[in-house]
Amino acid sequence: MPRSQTLPDLSRSGVAVVSSWAAPGRQRAVMEEAAAARESAPWPDGLLSVSYFVSFDDDKVATYAQWSGEDAVTGLDGPEPIVYRLHRSGAMAGDTRVPGCIVFVEVESEDADLARSWIDSVFTALGSETEPHPGGISAHFYVSTDGKRVLNYAAWTDPEAHRKAVGDPAAPGVAKSMSAEWQRVRNTPGITPIGFTRYGLALRLTRPAT
Repeated sequence: MPRSQTLPDLSRSGVAVVSSWAAPGRQRAVMEEAAAARESAPWPDGLLSVSYFVSFDDDKVATYAQWSGEDAVTGLDGPEPIVYRLHRSGAMAGDTRVPGCIVFVEVESEDADLARSWIDSVFTALGSETEPHPGGISAHFYVSTDGKRVLNYAAWTDPEAHRKAVGDPAAPGVAKSMSAEWQRVRNTPGITPIGFTRYGLALRLTRPAT
């Protein structure tokens, strides 16, 4: 399978399978083992690409697999993988910067309707900002097929920009913001934040040529 160092094109598919796990002191080795296992196995017809990420701040590894459709998903990569459907994406118009950091933000939800409604409220809050944080590039919100999990695949310029954003009490678009719109996002009943992890792309495998 061809290897590349480019991030996945999220416009190719609205179905993604994501898995993450701890690999203390062995991030790169575990990532290479996972990639080698995928390369040695038959490539499923509906699999478009698999991206392998390693975290900047701790010992995590993550896989992000794009599939042509939910019915095509089979032979999932990584422990405890979660199948997601894309609900909504947003980006600054005309922003052509290449992300240097992908932040996986995870949230638990009571059900799919609440998850989608909560995501829409996030976009309302984002739209109310007059000065979006300059380090943010785009945000792509997914809902798991069982409706119990929300994933924000957030693209940032670099990990330091995100560190500064979450450490600044006045930073827009971050949980510390105190606007009325963000207060509604933060205090939605039935929504429980899990946390976030900052990742860098290690490699991406794409469908082999036929």
